[in-house]
Amino acid sequence: MLVKCDDLQHSYGSGHTAVRVFHEVSLAVDRGETLAVTGPSGSGKSTLLRIISGVQEPNSGSVFINGQKMTARNAVELRSKHIGIVYQDHRLVPFLTVRENLVLPAQLLKMSQVGDAEIDGLLSRFKLSELRDRPCESLSGGEQQRVGIARALVGGPDVLLADEPTGALDQTASRQVATLLDRLASRFGVAVIVATHDPVVAAGMHRRLAFHDGTLRDETG
Repeated sequence: MLVKCDDLQHSYGSGHTAVRVFHEVSLAVDRGETLAVTGPSGSGKSTLLRIISGVQEPNSGSVFINGQKMTARNAVELRSKHIGIVYQDHRLVPFLTVRENLVLPAQLLKMSQVGDAEIDGLLSRFKLSELRDRPCESLSGGEQQRVGIARALVGGPDVLLADEPTGALDQTASRQVATLLDRLASRFGVAVIVATHDPVVAAGMHRRLAFHDGTLRDETG
């Protein structure tokens, strides 16, 4: 399994003021699979993705990425090698061009293996070649999200985590993003986990899990 979570539990605060977010959360996602995590605002969707990415630690339980247990010591390394992240607000550098936004993470993380061919291939795959020299601030919301997904794939991660990737998009753009995520899994073997409120996106994933009162229930089919 590319991603495996065992009995995750997480709360904010401590003692009698602690607020439980979720408990007994376990899941597994393999290469080429897509998973939607749904639930109301504040149910723990984004927190779960942050824990899987190693940005945040659970109170208890374990996360395994490509068979390796994630710890505070190795979280940065596992994330840089195996995980790409897509954000609702894109988090692009607005005054940089589309191509420069793709090159930037490779430079910051010193990914020496990432060359022009990979960057140009991503631009082509996401139909961004004609936009490559335009500043990202001049793009539509859907175009910016395509850039965000392409950027998350720089370096060839095994796992793609998308936090409300269509939250700021209209229905047409949402369908396009959902289709892109499905193609990434089926054609390139990426494991995709999406936290979403969007029924269009959730319906397009292979499996659907939903938070209810702090637990995660399978709502596939």
